[in-house]
Amino acid sequence: MSSKSKSSSETKRVTIYDVAREAGVAPSTVSRTFSRPGRVNAETAARVRKVAEKIGYCAAANSFTSAQSTQLIAVAVPDIANPSCIEIIKGIRHEALAAGYSTILLDATEIDDQNSETLEQSMGLAEGLILVSPHLSQETIQAMAKQRPIVTVNYEVPGVPAVINDAHQGISEMVTHLYNLGHRSITFLPEPNRSYDDAQRWQALLEQCSRKKMTIRHTHPLRPTVAGGAAAAREWMQRRTSAVIAHNDLMAMGFMIAVKSVGIEVPRDVSVVGTDNIFMSALFTPALTTVTTSRNTQGKLAFNQLLEQLRHQHRDTGHLTTSIAMKLVERDSTAQVPSLHR
Repeated sequence: MSSKSKSSSETKRVTIYDVAREAGVAPSTVSRTFSRPGRVNAETAARVRKVAEKIGYCAAANSFTSAQSTQLIAVAVPDIANPSCIEIIKGIRHEALAAGYSTILLDATEIDDQNSETLEQSMGLAEGLILVSPHLSQETIQAMAKQRPIVTVNYEVPGVPAVINDAHQGISEMVTHLYNLGHRSITFLPEPNRSYDDAQRWQALLEQCSRKKMTIRHTHPLRPTVAGGAAAAREWMQRRTSAVIAHNDLMAMGFMIAVKSVGIEVPRDVSVVGTDNIFMSALFTPALTTVTTSRNTQGKLAFNQLLEQLRHQHRDTGHLTTSIAMKLVERDSTAQVPSLHR
């Protein structure tokens, strides 16, 4: 057979995606039909098998759930350009390479419960999946975890191993720092709804501010970017507080740029605190006060939790949640409340 005819033959090989399209089901359903038939509705499984036979799909030749190991994992991040995501990815890749695994990187910015085809496809290729701050419901992730080993980062799901930040400790240090500087009113800049991180931080803020008799409010949820922080600043200017806490450092920087453009100085007129301690936070002017955690360590722990599942052939390893401490890093963007200056 010539190389040309061989290439043509390979191109025509039927895949699970062909079967899924013909049967009107998700690729993961096709995969489960042949690898874990007990987890697929009998009527659906029968339809999938009928279609597979009709179009010439060979499960033994195509299945990645057979004895053959792909040595491949998928990592889905909410924003591939976000510096904090990059550090998590580095941690995952470091451990993965040491264990002989390669990684597929997925930009999951637009992936939610209604648009999860990319994750479905990756699960047909990879042995396991790491979801970083996913915009998916707990029910969706639990269903996915029945198909492949999964670990979540910054999102806790019952029955699924996770690596999360200790939001309460970081928020406690942050609020205490502002309180000691004389601040009694705070605005929180959140990211869009359904963020597990934001929900944890907001609850911790409510608890800490209540204990210290400080007022706390939040702006409308906005994208966790510089542009999102600038938009939040315009809302904050309609109802000012002496201090602002942003969902992440990028939002904090966008806020500071926006208020400076109209003559409001940080920290003279408003103190600003970020979250993540990305490398730019120390270089910004003024240098940003923030809370830090080791994103690299998060990535390493996430992969090792996934590897533990793979070694146990996806047997239930229990609900294992690892929490990482967050610490305050004091810099120049926070100062005594304006009234005390005067």
